[in-house]
Amino acid sequence: MLFAHLSTAQQVITLEECKRKAMESNEAVKNALLDGDIANAKIDETFTNRLPSVESSVTGAYFTDNPIISLAPTYSTIFVTSINQPIYTGGRIKNSQLLARKEKELASLGKDLTEQNILFNVEQVYLGAISLREQIVVANDYVASLTQLERKISDFYQVKMVNKTELLEVQVAKNRAIYRAKVVEDAFLISKERLSNLVGGIEGAWKLDETVRLSASPIDISEGQRIAIEERPEILILNEQLDVNTLELDLSNAAYRPQVSVSLGLQYFVGEDVFGTPPGPGGEPAIPINAESEQVFGSALLNVSIPIFQWGQKKHKARQINLQAEKLRNQRVKLSNDIDVEVQSAIQRMDEADLNLDLTLKSKEQAEENLRITRDNYNAGLITSEEVLEAEALNQQASVDYINAQVERRLSTVNYFKSIGQLKIN
Repeated sequence: MLFAHLSTAQQVITLEECKRKAMESNEAVKNALLDGDIANAKIDETFTNRLPSVESSVTGAYFTDNPIISLAPTYSTIFVTSINQPIYTGGRIKNSQLLARKEKELASLGKDLTEQNILFNVEQVYLGAISLREQIVVANDYVASLTQLERKISDFYQVKMVNKTELLEVQVAKNRAIYRAKVVEDAFLISKERLSNLVGGIEGAWKLDETVRLSASPIDISEGQRIAIEERPEILILNEQLDVNTLELDLSNAAYRPQVSVSLGLQYFVGEDVFGTPPGPGGEPAIPINAESEQVFGSALLNVSIPIFQWGQKKHKARQINLQAEKLRNQRVKLSNDIDVEVQSAIQRMDEADLNLDLTLKSKEQAEENLRITRDNYNAGLITSEEVLEAEALNQQASVDYINAQVERRLSTVNYFKSIGQLKIN
């Protein structure tokens, strides 16, 4: 566990809070949610394809005197209202609904993949900021130690016990340490700004959680590769795309199957000057028919459409879709192999991080003991200040290495969970 300076005037922003804020504000997550809404709307749309459709139309006509069309009314108006119901579409409606549901599943998986990448980025930036925060403490302690050593050597120099070069060496080391502390402080401020941007902005004064646990509990890795192959969003997305490919083939074939529908209609006819026969060649007058100028009648139609010949379109379309499926299967094999390597690499990274953490802790303890002994020897007049400077620098570097090792151990665990598709908000 790492500790830093306390500040009561600032709000504490925890890692989990940053994750939640990033999920709420990230544009990629918002777009993934919109993809889900779009898929839901498409599901609703495909459902209505099964329902009857109602259509109305109005047709008006006017004819001048013409022997060819003398049997037609001079002018007429027809109002038609019909109800159309598909009976058999060759599977087109069913497969359209299944495709819409697959699009919804793909949108959900895309959202999961986006969220895991965001969570990993938040962990990296947050823990990186913690590392810099703790390095500030180490850097300031290093400056304080060199200041104390400078004061002591300055006193010795005043009484001619040491050469001026020893004082100058300490002062040069101190100047470097002050600059290093400033560089780390600036890097910390930049990392906080990056974190704020990543989570959509943080209002007011804030600080990182001072009780973040960097130690990791033991992890069971025996099932890691199996879980990754079964639950990584990338694999699941490819599986869904293969299912979509199968449905697209069925949907394509549906266009070449018989289509059956029924239609019920109601027609209202209004017309005038309807003639039964045209004038005869010898000048006989036309014979009018006493037809009604208004008529209402119904109709029931059965429509059967059977594709017969389309120049091999069905075969070419099927070949295109099957080749796409083969391409997806090849991608899945490659992705499975890549994931297997990624999981194995993540496991090795955790092992290396464990070893590095143990070694840097030992080095830190050894560097502290070495500094204590070196200071005692210097106070006893057994060594020069140059050796003290080396011990101070060694101790400072060992402390920084230990901080980085703790952060790397935590990140290696996060990386492992990401590699098996299990990185989630607690």
